[in-house]
Amino acid sequence: MGLEGDAFRIATARLRLVLPRLEDLSSLHLLRNDPADALRRTTPESIGEVERKLHTIIEDNREGRGFSLALRGADDDRLLGMIGIWRIDAGTRTGEIGYELIADRRGEGLMQEAMAAFLPALRRHFPGLQVEAWVHPDNLASLRLLRKQGFVPTGETSTEDEGHDRYLLEPDRG
Repeated sequence: MGLEGDAFRIATARLRLVLPRLEDLSSLHLLRNDPADALRRTTPESIGEVERKLHTIIEDNREGRGFSLALRGADDDRLLGMIGIWRIDAGTRTGEIGYELIADRRGEGLMQEAMAAFLPALRRHFPGLQVEAWVHPDNLASLRLLRKQGFVPTGETSTEDEGHDRYLLEPDRG
């Protein structure tokens, strides 16, 4: 079941979670190259790389291979961040959640609000999917977010991804 067009949206008190669009490219490029995200990204992404990723996100949404949404303010169209599931493995029924928020809106609980709305929608589109997150142990805000949403540490650490730890949300949570 794919997603496309303007018909799909989730509203919270302060946010709208909507399908990303090509017009988000410049804002997404700035978000992906925020110097405040040294724990998340160590190398800058070119506009071309971000454009390819945005096309992939839109195509994966359309084809049902992923589920990624843009975060916008309830009353404006500014891109505040992204949240989505990717790297879906049909064999193991796992997918990796990722999220990002512009620096000037961090610390307001917006990503908690977004994830609390996103996870039930994810369950409707991918029932039974085991959601995993890989997070750097120094990223305390992300660790708090995951724990509040019911993710638990597995004890696994990535050898390929700068020591990120694996957290799981079981299929019956969210």
